[in-house]
Amino acid sequence: WRLTGCLRAGFGSIFGHMEERGSVLARRSVLVIGILVVLAGLYILSSPVDANDFEDATGVAWSAFEVANPEPASYLEREARLLAVSFAGLGIVAVSLATTLLKSGDRTAWNLTWFLPLTLAGAAAVFLVSGAGGLGGFYGVAAVASGVVVLIGVRSAG
Repeated sequence: WRLTGCLRAGFGSIFGHMEERGSVLARRSVLVIGILVVLAGLYILSSPVDANDFEDATGVAWSAFEVANPEPASYLEREARLLAVSFAGLGIVAVSLATTLLKSGDRTAWNLTWFLPLTLAGAAAVFLVSGAGGLGGFYGVAAVASGVVVLIGVRSAG
């Protein structure tokens, strides 16, 4: 029994070390994904409305639409900016979690982090359904990656 107990204790410390490494890797991955989402939000915020996308979708040039319909054009620009700010905020929350709460390895903190892949999956679905495949693909990949990372973190937290 003593030998079995010693082996179990030895393997337990090896597996415990592996779980700790998994938690650190997952936390760093949440940090990187959060930074990427912040950068994507800032990029969208700094970009003008994509006139080519608008023209492809409607058959009307953006400049002509903007002149003929200033209020709806202004509304669409505000919505694009709101989306950008929302994603930048989402990334900031993920970065904040990764640099504070997730360091403790608390399972509750990791469970809170599920908001990241769920929100990104929702955004990917909206973009894909609306025909914006490039953005939908980006957010879809980010959703899957962050989901895997959060799952690793939750499992490592025990």
